[in-house]
Amino acid sequence: MRGAPIAAAALAEHLRSLGLVRGDVVLVHTALSKVAGGRLVLGGPVAVIEALQRVLGFEGTLAMPAFSASWSEPRRWTNPPVPEGWWPAIRAGWPAYHPARTPTFRIGVVPEVFRAFDGVHRSAHPQCSFCAWGAGAEALTAAHPLDDPLGDGSPLGALERRGAKGLLLGAGWGSCTAFHLGEMRAAAAPGWVEDGAAMWVEGERRWVRFRCRDADADDFPRLGRDFEASGAVRRARVGEADARLFALRDAASFAERWIDRHR
Repeated sequence: MRGAPIAAAALAEHLRSLGLVRGDVVLVHTALSKVAGGRLVLGGPVAVIEALQRVLGFEGTLAMPAFSASWSEPRRWTNPPVPEGWWPAIRAGWPAYHPARTPTFRIGVVPEVFRAFDGVHRSAHPQCSFCAWGAGAEALTAAHPLDDPLGDGSPLGALERRGAKGLLLGAGWGSCTAFHLGEMRAAAAPGWVEDGAAMWVEGERRWVRFRCRDADADDFPRLGRDFEASGAVRRARVGEADARLFALRDAASFAERWIDRHR
């Protein structure tokens, strides 16, 4: 370890200096290792969450992605793929998505801890759910259509309508889900794919098939660099992390135009 420990109170002061204020609605993407930067964060992910809650207050709304990509059609698994002969068994035996029990998948420790916090609500999409805490949390997560996981009908669209900010707390632009909202609106929006997941339907576990757009974040790092160059992003140090704050609406609008030019 190098340097003094970092407490939630210090993180909260850094967040205020970046531009977060009480009552804000904010969608946060985190990389705890970047926040720590080799130092000890007192309480780890809990400290990060409590710092955000302290700044926003319950009159604000804190949201994070709670994606669970493994609750999906096994034919589409690539990292790693599974043999075709396993697909029927996966569809028959995979547990049904449950907002309180289903873990996140490869999106970091902070959202995984956040989803179990008191007062947190989680949306019903088996793959692309969002969690939220605060005054607007229940309304924000109430609707999440299977065929519109990252578009206007999703919590992302609801966040934009509520004037939300986006915060990358050590995370890179490749994690910026606000860009997906613009991607879904673009003329060059990705095509539709057949997907599925185990879900509870009328009290029974069923394999539910649905169609959705095949979201693609591969070019988001380049998109993000161009968005940042436009002057729409505030930057500051939070803990040891390089943090970026911006209007979610600005990010989505920029992404829509950028994708139509570059894809």
